[in-house]
Amino acid sequence: KILDLQERIQGFISKDVQHRLTHVLMKLAAEHGIPQEKGVYISLPITNQDFANMVGTSRETINRTLNEMKKKNLLTADRSGIFIYDTDWLNGCD
Repeated sequence: KILDLQERIQGFISKDVQHRLTHVLMKLAAEHGIPQEKGVYISLPITNQDFANMVGTSRETINRTLNEMKKKNLLTADRSGIFIYDTDWLNGCD
């Protein structure tokens, strides 16, 4: 737990919101992701406020960042879960 907390604090200090959100998505994909033919589905009902709490930013910033990712066709998200189309992109961002 201490190492996880230390890693999160270091991430908050040195990374921008997109990198922190990407790290959270990678962790969720590793822990809860269901591999599918065209990507990974994270079957968790998660809100933008939940993401904001995990990343350490505002809900509005998360909303803006997720919308940018959606426009680039990297992922889709709704209240039932998240589908990540490009897992190579996700792994390359950290």
